[in-house]
Amino acid sequence: MKSYLPSSIILFGLLALLAALPAGANTQIIGYEKIQQTDILEGDNVEVIITLRPVVVNEGEEEDLSFLSSIDQQRQVIARLSQGSGTVGLQLQSLPIFSASLTQQGVKELAAMNEVYSIEKNWPVVTYTAQGIPLMSSTVARNNGGGGGVAVAIVDTGVNYNHPALGGPGFPNQKVIGGYDFGDNDQDPMEGDSLGADGLEPSSHGTGCAGIAAGIYKKGQNDYIGGVAPEAKVYALKVWQADGNASMMAVLKAWDWCLTHQNDDPDHPIMIISNSIGIPAIQESNSCDPKMPALSQVANKLTAKGITLFIASGNDSMTETISAPSCLEQVISVGAVYDESKGERVVDKVTGYSNSSKILDILAPSEFTTTPSSPGKIYTDRFNGTSAAAPYAAGAAALIQSQHKKTQGRFLSVSELKKIMTENGDVVLDDKSGIKKPRVNVAKSIATFNSEQKKTTQRVAEKAPAQAPPQKRKPAQKSYSGSLFIDEDDDEATKGSGSTTIIGY
Repeated sequence: MKSYLPSSIILFGLLALLAALPAGANTQIIGYEKIQQTDILEGDNVEVIITLRPVVVNEGEEEDLSFLSSIDQQRQVIARLSQGSGTVGLQLQSLPIFSASLTQQGVKELAAMNEVYSIEKNWPVVTYTAQGIPLMSSTVARNNGGGGGVAVAIVDTGVNYNHPALGGPGFPNQKVIGGYDFGDNDQDPMEGDSLGADGLEPSSHGTGCAGIAAGIYKKGQNDYIGGVAPEAKVYALKVWQADGNASMMAVLKAWDWCLTHQNDDPDHPIMIISNSIGIPAIQESNSCDPKMPALSQVANKLTAKGITLFIASGNDSMTETISAPSCLEQVISVGAVYDESKGERVVDKVTGYSNSSKILDILAPSEFTTTPSSPGKIYTDRFNGTSAAAPYAAGAAALIQSQHKKTQGRFLSVSELKKIMTENGDVVLDDKSGIKKPRVNVAKSIATFNSEQKKTTQRVAEKAPAQAPPQKRKPAQKSYSGSLFIDEDDDEATKGSGSTTIIGY
């Protein structure tokens, strides 16, 4: 399927770049307009992400590249770099995007290539560090399917899959059914025991997020009643390296993995990604798609596949902006509210640290959440931040998607899910910004399509023509063949012992 970048986006990007680059840069570098940040032109060993463009044979006409894979496109470009101009990092499979560490010569060579669309910084990313389940009115949905038939991908610091609340021990297991470590490039997404930001406690960020979204209730933990969607499955996608660092390219690689592995388990397709990490250096009050083409393209492809991204808005107390990548148009950005009243905290009030903006989509509970931790089988009762809000919203989405598939026979598209969750949330005022946004309400969201189904059924029944009295009919002669009963009179076949069995999914 052919796709084109809107001319308005290209024009916006070119004008912004022209204004941002140093004077005289256009006389020194061919293709300088492709470089997204000025400091890419400073020093060697610059960490960047390169996005390639579709091959155009005639103006306004895109060549059919079905024969050329994304990796092949990347290899053709990489092969033209001179020796010593840099080293290639991670490569996406679904889109022609790769990372590299380049010298200034390498930057110039890539910028001059017609195949290159953009060169942008490979930004470092950081984590955004009592149960909020009743606050979101999700108790009934949890007890009625609980998110079954859906998988949530946790893009984070890894997951302690040996924890009993996450199906442990062992990997894969009944809860964590797959994953990968993109930080260290291996098949084990176990969360490491590196120190957290305070230098005291082990990092358990990804494990906490997984426990909020879809953990299993275990007796003896009175403050932990399981995740929002306890019947949903989890994919653990680790983007943190052993040294405690992570990059935007690793996040892109994790998103890309969801595209190629969405239906690894057809009974539990990946429909939702929870992303509680971001780039505090980039704060936007409008869409950041033009400034972050690689993230934008992958997010658009995820949307086309029906996979919804829930991304934490950040913990910088902003009143007009949210951090990247939550500022992308195709994602659902999530801010945080308190889930209980205690001390200065007031239930359902936006937390002081939660970034706020007119482009923020929804709010979800946080502060303080009890959830599984690592290492071992421990729990923490101090998990908070918009990091907690994103998996709360992701778990809520799993409940909604599961119910819609069960009652309507299909999953909601990303735009449909976003519309349902934003239009049926409970409106909450952020005192620090004066902005009102919807806090997730699962019951109202599900009631929307359940009530619509009832109305449709009623309308069909009212319009149906009057039925003629049934006529007596000669009993049909049936013969049995294997597992089918065949009605020889009207040539209908029905599985089972003479009755129709309808299996819903």
